[in-house]
Amino acid sequence: MRKTNKFTPPVPFASRFLNTRTMKETFRSYVELLISVALDADVMDALEKEKDELLLPHMRKVEGMLTDNRRRLLPRLRVGQLFKNALDSFPELSLVTALEKDGENPSFKVQLSGKAYNRKTLRPSKASSKLPLEYTVEKERTQWFSLYHSLQHYKYHTFLICKDEIASVRTQRGGCLGQEETVKLCLRNGSWVERLFHKFGELLTQVQQTCL
Repeated sequence: MRKTNKFTPPVPFASRFLNTRTMKETFRSYVELLISVALDADVMDALEKEKDELLLPHMRKVEGMLTDNRRRLLPRLRVGQLFKNALDSFPELSLVTALEKDGENPSFKVQLSGKAYNRKTLRPSKASSKLPLEYTVEKERTQWFSLYHSLQHYKYHTFLICKDEIASVRTQRGGCLGQEETVKLCLRNGSWVERLFHKFGELLTQVQQTCL
């Protein structure tokens, strides 16, 4: 009797690429820099003035990957400039399903919210008050909008996660910690860093599979 080998689909390129020691170290340095920025908002400017070669290259590497994947998705969105500006400005996105006036056909809307921020410093900034915050989209494109938005605001949301981890570390230690010690204690939580890295890989893999 002839045996047939069960087909095993190839591992997505994004997963293979991310599952390397070099990429894990790059991502760890990326997180280290975001922790530092969460502790001191002026860190980024200081590193740029010093022409830092320890952390900034890793930051640029991760941001370059996020940018490349956004560019792959953008042609699928086919949005006007106002909608794109709103997507780029506001860090929270909700997908809402509602019924049209006929009470039968559903409509799908993207609702944006949250405080606008400076993409470099991650500090709050003013967004144009003229930008509408709700847009009707086709059902087939809802996932694309969600993925694009996740890529666009990945750095900011990871920064907020780092702030939560800092607060947790300080609560556990029950006292004032210096900046350097706080960074080390956060990074010592290997499972936390690994979870962030895993979610980063999942996001890129989703984009890759969507753009096939």
